[in-house]
Amino acid sequence: MSTDRRSSFHLPQLAQALGRAETRPVIVLSGEEPFQIEEAVKLIQNYFLITPEDRDFHYEALDGEGLSLERLREAVEMLPALLEPTKGARLVLCRRWDKADASCAQFLDSYLESPSPSTCLVLTVSKMDRRKAWAKTVETSGWVLEASEPYDRDFVKWQPYLEKKFSKKISPEAWMLLVELAGKKLGTVASEFQKVCTYVGDAKAISTDDIWAVCASAQAGDIFKFAEDVFAGRGYEALEKYRQLTSSGESEIKLLAILLRHFRQIRLCHEAWRSGVTDLKVLGAKIGTPAFFVPAILSSAKRYRAEILDADLQLLANTDYSLKRGEGNLADLFVMPHLSMMRS
Repeated sequence: MSTDRRSSFHLPQLAQALGRAETRPVIVLSGEEPFQIEEAVKLIQNYFLITPEDRDFHYEALDGEGLSLERLREAVEMLPALLEPTKGARLVLCRRWDKADASCAQFLDSYLESPSPSTCLVLTVSKMDRRKAWAKTVETSGWVLEASEPYDRDFVKWQPYLEKKFSKKISPEAWMLLVELAGKKLGTVASEFQKVCTYVGDAKAISTDDIWAVCASAQAGDIFKFAEDVFAGRGYEALEKYRQLTSSGESEIKLLAILLRHFRQIRLCHEAWRSGVTDLKVLGAKIGTPAFFVPAILSSAKRYRAEILDADLQLLANTDYSLKRGEGNLADLFVMPHLSMMRS
């Protein structure tokens, strides 16, 4: 099998490496973000398992929990059958490798010193313990794919990956809106992207109107509107939406998270103003939101005095602490005190 010098990278790099016919004798998929793990498994399966014979004779799927040493040894050391694998190597996939017992880990330590050139071993783990001998060996002789939720600034890197996967283009504004409405969860972003692709049919591009039509449920719209009402000082509207949202089962922790995000954007807006930024697109980039959300944030930000910003920051921190301890509710802990400060 051909090799690549990098040992640790992410899903788009794995796709590129396989596209160049570059593989390693062992690949570890580490992390708890399910979309990337399952995408990586599919990419690797699609690379090795081209024909029905490949899947029938040159593929084994194992589970680390309850895996015996004999079963593992047999899987990785078995030579290909009479029919040569299309890619020259068998594929052995072991999910939940971190559940395997010590004897399997010890065997892997020795196996990796001279892995079979006719086997590609793929392991999935929730978290890779880099202190273990096998993990250190993998970092020099194999690949480690890290699968975690992207940071806010990294979501833009996933746009071209999903565009290629679903053969649709999406405008930057529509992409940012999709990420927001999907709660900044990569798996949800991908799932909603696929729904929008079905909705637009043969159209080659996805617009913000398409995203609103498919992804913005009435509940999601109410949550964003609730945050706007709170920070704009519209007391009756804010409290009525709070009542409706909590009555329908919406989590107070989730509502607080939306308020925290909106508050952060207001603070960043004030910082941008102080540095002389007024253009909506530039402001949108500064505060991390699509340009069409900026006017609503600006409307809220203009009502804020510096002392209220500082007081709200402490109030939000106290509210977060109390709610996570199961004490009080969002209306009494933050919404009502905040509205009182806005009116004073």
